[in-house]
Amino acid sequence: QTVTAPELAWVIHEHGEDSDVLLSQRLAEAILERQRVAGPYRSALALAEVCREVKQGIDDRGHHPAKLTFQALRAFLNHEVEQTEAFLVGALERLAPGGRLVVITYRRREQTQVKRFLREHEAADPRFAAFMSRQRLGELYPLQTTDFPWACRQVCEALRPTPAECERNPRARPALLYILEKEMRDPYALSARGTMTRPPEHQFQRPLALPFRGSEDQEAVETLSGAAVKAREAG
Repeated sequence: QTVTAPELAWVIHEHGEDSDVLLSQRLAEAILERQRVAGPYRSALALAEVCREVKQGIDDRGHHPAKLTFQALRAFLNHEVEQTEAFLVGALERLAPGGRLVVITYRRREQTQVKRFLREHEAADPRFAAFMSRQRLGELYPLQTTDFPWACRQVCEALRPTPAECERNPRARPALLYILEKEMRDPYALSARGTMTRPPEHQFQRPLALPFRGSEDQEAVETLSGAAVKAREAG
């Protein structure tokens, strides 16, 4: 009952409605307004009804309109992200070199977390070390900035359930199975320890787009049209 609208919007967006910032904010405002007017929520149905009204009964993924909001609240309150991270680290620490860890995900957020963990614990590709600075190597391969004695790699593409399995068990349809293998590493080889890496948001830069002139550039339009005609004739 003490959460603010920006805090609730962050939870809904981070763990549920990850593709729609404005909808996350609308849901947060509506949920808290109903609580202000009618008092604390006494049932899940009341919260679900608020979500349904805000989303006008529509969900582009085919879910119940309240599903992603409930998912977000559960994931935040149960510390699911932190628990998954702790599990992955703990499991790989206990594996023998060459041992494999099998992880099954059911939600896109879980898939993203497994991929992020993999990227953060992959050993550096020596080809990158040959042409980039130690700082950049540490940014692309964060494991090189640590003294972890092991790395992990993805053995193969994530496996999906077969059509027959989905028919027997429809809940298996969104599942992805990842196989991670533990590898020992020399923390002093290709080391980037001690380097100051930049925050991820500082490692991207939006390019300046050239002006779009469309059909005003008649010469360019005619050139492209002629090239298309020649391509068809050659085909």
